[in-house]
Amino acid sequence: TAKGPNQAAALAALQIYDTPEIASALTQKFPTFPAELRPAALNLLGSRQPWALELLKSESVPKTGFDPDLIARLRLHPSEELTALVDKHFPNGKKNVDPRAKAETIGKILAAKSGDPYRGETHYKARCVACHTLFFKGGKVGPDLTRYQRDDLSTMLNSILDPNAEIREGYENFLVSTEDGRLLSGFLAEQDANTIVLRGFDDSNTTIPRKQIKELKSAGRSLMPEGLLDDLDDQQLRDLFAYLRISQPISK
Repeated sequence: TAKGPNQAAALAALQIYDTPEIASALTQKFPTFPAELRPAALNLLGSRQPWALELLKSESVPKTGFDPDLIARLRLHPSEELTALVDKHFPNGKKNVDPRAKAETIGKILAAKSGDPYRGETHYKARCVACHTLFFKGGKVGPDLTRYQRDDLSTMLNSILDPNAEIREGYENFLVSTEDGRLLSGFLAEQDANTIVLRGFDDSNTTIPRKQIKELKSAGRSLMPEGLLDDLDDQQLRDLFAYLRISQPISK
């Protein structure tokens, strides 16, 4: 069996097959998938309306790992039943939190005590490594953090807490609907006169011939999810930012 990136690529390749059995098989096996493969499976299942319905009806797939981008895409499928299920699992209510006030609070937490970058690496891997590269390891959905202003806490907090405020050029999220009924999202990794290459939040590349594109439009939001730090306690925040601000790779 293929491992790691090969598994994700294999899942992405299934997009072109409009076969109901694919959704049934994936939802049943979902609990056995490693954490790094689950975004690719969710991305695939959300791409077609019948698969998305099966995804939301499945008791085997926990609804806690759904990225905001995926949830928004699920709402775009033209199905009242699907929309009702999305509303059931993901109510529209949004926390009214001022990112600036949140940044100030976190800044005080980080200043109060030091963090452990070794423990922080665990939190980084759970939240960031799938999309960002740091010291040559990680995904390429978002900007490379190695040369990012990681010593500038204010800039870093603003980018994390309010990802849609300023989207770096080249990392804008696009929505694509295809003639064969797929709904895809990601940023334009490559494009020419004949095709586009869409890189999704699962770090997979999908090549789409322009003649198969029904609609291509900006989603107006970042692929980076909001609320990324919400479930971390004070010490976990210190540990994560201690890791994010290291100047060289660490090893255990």
